[in-house]
Amino acid sequence: MLSNLNLDKHSPIPLHQQLYRYIKEAILSGKLRNGEKLPTEEEYRVAFGLSRPVIRQAYKQLLDEHLIYRQKGKGSFVKHKDFHYGLLASLKPLSEKIRLSGLQPSKVELEHKIITCQEQLLDALNSEKDSRYMMIKRLYKGDDQVLFYFEFYRPLSLFPELEHLDTTKTSISELLSTHPNNVVDYAKRTIHAVVLSDELCEHFKIEVGSPGFKLDTSAYGLDGNVIEYSVAYIQGQNVSVSFDF
Repeated sequence: MLSNLNLDKHSPIPLHQQLYRYIKEAILSGKLRNGEKLPTEEEYRVAFGLSRPVIRQAYKQLLDEHLIYRQKGKGSFVKHKDFHYGLLASLKPLSEKIRLSGLQPSKVELEHKIITCQEQLLDALNSEKDSRYMMIKRLYKGDDQVLFYFEFYRPLSLFPELEHLDTTKTSISELLSTHPNNVVDYAKRTIHAVVLSDELCEHFKIEVGSPGFKLDTSAYGLDGNVIEYSVAYIQGQNVSVSFDF
């Protein structure tokens, strides 16, 4: 980042304003990514001979506009658009929730396979040990920023078509939208405040050991069976979570 910075000390525009504009443009254009650490005051001083007040004024403007955030003892980091998530909102697709927040949604599929119910999932799925499920793991993004790590499970006993579905011809959502067993009677959702694993922090491109939220959601059909179980992780930076009454 420092190698491309060109400040004009003879310009009528103050140095702190030039620095502020440069960093802001880099953030908004995506050159600086979410969670990326900004240069320190010492690095600016050594590279450009800038005084600490100049750097602090530029960073203050960026802080005031919620474009960066500070971590005590660690430095300043890029902060993109805030994402608002209503915990008790309807079970809308995640892409739609992201779009309603004013962000451009996209997703990356990490894994898609048929599994036998794992020991730790028996209670959540209200299932027997040898039951088979379709499992999908995905990342959901807003403006190219990873907002969710998401995995969900669908029982093949209720949705046998999923085992041999050709997703190049028919999407899973298309199949489920008209499936007679895909009628949700009610759902249960639990939220946990957690320290995200190293793997999740890598997906979110945030510092190892960062906090986040874990959401467990079970959707029940008219007969009381679990028709979908999902686990979602949300990184805790520039994300607000609310309860809707």
